[in-house]
Amino acid sequence: MRGASPLARNSAIERVRFSPIVWRRRTARFLALPWRERRNLVSFVLGFHLVAGALRFWQYQKVVAALQRTTGILMRRAPRNPLPPDRIVDLVDMSSNAAMWRPNCLQRSVMVWWALLAAGWDSEIRFGARRRSDGSGFDFHAWVERSGEVINDDPSIGTVFIPLSTATELPPEARLM
Repeated sequence: MRGASPLARNSAIERVRFSPIVWRRRTARFLALPWRERRNLVSFVLGFHLVAGALRFWQYQKVVAALQRTTGILMRRAPRNPLPPDRIVDLVDMSSNAAMWRPNCLQRSVMVWWALLAAGWDSEIRFGARRRSDGSGFDFHAWVERSGEVINDDPSIGTVFIPLSTATELPPEARLM
């Protein structure tokens, strides 16, 4: 199917994401949200595009450092009573379904971490690796932890993937900023 649009190349399941019935249902759910959550949801959808583009062109450490610098601006504009962390994770998950592509685990984790940081909640992005069952290489995964608990993935993900050090655990001279 050379020359076909990316949507036409995707599977039937992917095409369902863009069907009118799905969009009507999503619109109804969106309108049922409180105004503040709607605003956050729209900003998270736009944030996914920013994060995905940044991760495509720059190193992870540079993207995280830039997001940390912009968070001060966002926190000054944030309401005094932020949404709870689990609700922020839910809204980021909803926004990932509204993106024009299916964000990968790193994009989702960076977005969750950034949204929590902007709301004033501490969290950290964790990375893990595991050997493929056929022995042909490694699989890698990213998730977000808050107070040692996984908040945007299966709680047992730390046992499936061997956790690696995070960017915040690296010594300053090893960081690429």
